[in-house]
Amino acid sequence: MMLRRQEFKYYISNNEIHILRNSLQKFMKIDQNANKNRLYTVTSLYFDTPYESNLSEKVDGIISREKFRIRKYSTSKIFKFESKKKNRKCNRKKIPNY
Repeated sequence: MMLRRQEFKYYISNNEIHILRNSLQKFMKIDQNANKNRLYTVTSLYFDTPYESNLSEKVDGIISREKFRIRKYSTSKIFKFESKKKNRKCNRKKIPNY
């Protein structure tokens, strides 16, 4: 069984953005990585094998796979090394404690 992901993107007006933000603020928190303007940048560096095995597994539709990345948020000085595993049932992200 191959899992497929779909993304739908829509253009909305500035007024609709304002309405949406006000509605979401009632039950959502501002991300802890956000700066005073409620913005941040995420920088990720993904690793692969010399034979590009991770890319090949993704392109070939292999369901059970693992990838590694280093991730940094612009508001933090900490770099996180993450192992992300995917199998038929769920996705799991592990962040080692240092």
